[in-house]
Amino acid sequence: MKINLYRLSLLVLVLALAAPAAFARKRQDKAVTLGDKKKNTQVEARRIEREMKPADTLSVYAYAASFSFADSVLYLTDVQYIDKAPISNGSYFRDREYYSNQFKEYLEFSTGSLMQISAVFFSEKEKKASKLYSKTQQRCLKKHQYQIEHVGSDRFQFVPKDQ
Repeated sequence: MKINLYRLSLLVLVLALAAPAAFARKRQDKAVTLGDKKKNTQVEARRIEREMKPADTLSVYAYAASFSFADSVLYLTDVQYIDKAPISNGSYFRDREYYSNQFKEYLEFSTGSLMQISAVFFSEKEKKASKLYSKTQQRCLKKHQYQIEHVGSDRFQFVPKDQ
């Protein structure tokens, strides 16, 4: 019985010495997370400030690509000219999501295939946009083995946001 009491008292002593250190670590962790939250809100405020800044409008050449995980067909539009596209920070196309959704909705309506994932690629120069278009086409044929269906300008045109 004496041995068990000795072990128990030793265990209590170890726990009593270790407990304050464990609580101190938790307090430090909380302080770090509060500091991170302050940093995150500052980053968020800077991001909002950048978005509120008026964007430069440039003429760009763009094309859209769309596919569905349920299908092996990749839809590609022709390279199209978009006038007065809002570009911020020199290379960010602000209305990219708007044009992407246009193409997605067109495909869902015309082909009936739901769950399309679409993206818009652009460049300020037509030659560079055409080169990017051919790279996308080759990559999808080789690596992903999609069947590519071209959606010509007679079937789909990007509509500017202000119209």
